[in-house]
Amino acid sequence: MNIMRYTKPPKDWLEGLPIGNGRFAAMVWGDAGRDILDLNHEKLWRGVNRNRKAIPAAEYLPFVRSLLNEGDFIKGTLAANLFFAGNGGILPVKSRVDPYQTAGLLSFQLLDCVAFEWRSLDIENAIVSVSRKTPGGCVISEFFADCCDGPLMFRWHSSANFSGIFELSRVEDNEAEYSLNLNERAVTFDCLFKGGISYRIVCEFDTDGMCAIKNGRLVIDGAREIKCMVNITSDVFDSEDKTGRYTAKFNAFNQAREEHCRIFSQMMRRVELVLDEDMALDALSVEERLARLKDGRRDNGITVLYYDFGRYLMASASICGDLPANAQGKWNHMIDPPWECDYHFNINLQMCYWMAEPCGMPECAEALLKYLERFYDSGRKRRSHYTDAGAYTYRYRPTCGANPRPSLLAGRRG
Repeated sequence: MNIMRYTKPPKDWLEGLPIGNGRFAAMVWGDAGRDILDLNHEKLWRGVNRNRKAIPAAEYLPFVRSLLNEGDFIKGTLAANLFFAGNGGILPVKSRVDPYQTAGLLSFQLLDCVAFEWRSLDIENAIVSVSRKTPGGCVISEFFADCCDGPLMFRWHSSANFSGIFELSRVEDNEAEYSLNLNERAVTFDCLFKGGISYRIVCEFDTDGMCAIKNGRLVIDGAREIKCMVNITSDVFDSEDKTGRYTAKFNAFNQAREEHCRIFSQMMRRVELVLDEDMALDALSVEERLARLKDGRRDNGITVLYYDFGRYLMASASICGDLPANAQGKWNHMIDPPWECDYHFNINLQMCYWMAEPCGMPECAEALLKYLERFYDSGRKRRSHYTDAGAYTYRYRPTCGANPRPSLLAGRRG
């Protein structure tokens, strides 16, 4: 049973449950009475240095080598980054890349919440659900990223009336300018990174409850159902039609959910890992199963669940994306994330995609291949510069034994 079920609310973002379709993503977390969604768009890189170019600098290579050969590694490292990193680089030059950004934070505070019941991630159908109690009954939250190249889609529903407060915000950022606009059916957030890109979040709502704007928040009273569709657009490459690409069609919400489940589950069902499992353990929460493992008890089912969760992350980061998964997939809640959430071509990016073909998900690698193809023209230009400058190159020197090793020899191209 490919369902990750928890009986306690998450303590922080890291304990949240991720959803995504490659283009958009969100981490679903919160507390006993509140859903929090950290929103992401795959092209939300700050963009201040997006037009930087590598400059011809081959003549500085002997100087950098001399520093390293003399054991002055600090100066050698600084010189290498100064000469070879273009308009960027590691300190003391400003950031080597513009970090991947969080788009914003959408929260829903359920009023009169009595108790938190459970939360779950349906790995096969890519839907996160949360259940809470109110005096009138249970309120179920549902979240998914439409994998048919659609928006983020959320729903809160109950058999009894409930009320809540929506708020859309972003972490404090001195290098960005924000504006927020609200009406009774939509909340719009605009952001401009100083010297970089701009983007917009539009959250549209449909409900049978009463809506009002209070203190910059949307308050909904006496509802039995609230639907929300979230669109995020940026001005990167003029690749999106501002806010018009995804028009909210709330009357087709259920159909969109069914089609999303059908498409996503088809990919997840291609491969099945079968181990000798105790099916009775499926009734336990993830917290309980992990506690059993720590006690040394066997649970092959949690191993299968872990394997399928890895496939789920690959699909959720790639299925409709234009860019490959970054160092954190497509999920980030910080303005200065670790390693900028960037692409490490030495090994990390490749590792992300090792599973794509063995796990029957070859189309998930398409974004990576197209991304690499976009480097061709820039690479050819840089190569011509270094060739003209007589750059130092790698040459292979045979050594004894069956496996010769490459050596870096100083020598100008003839």
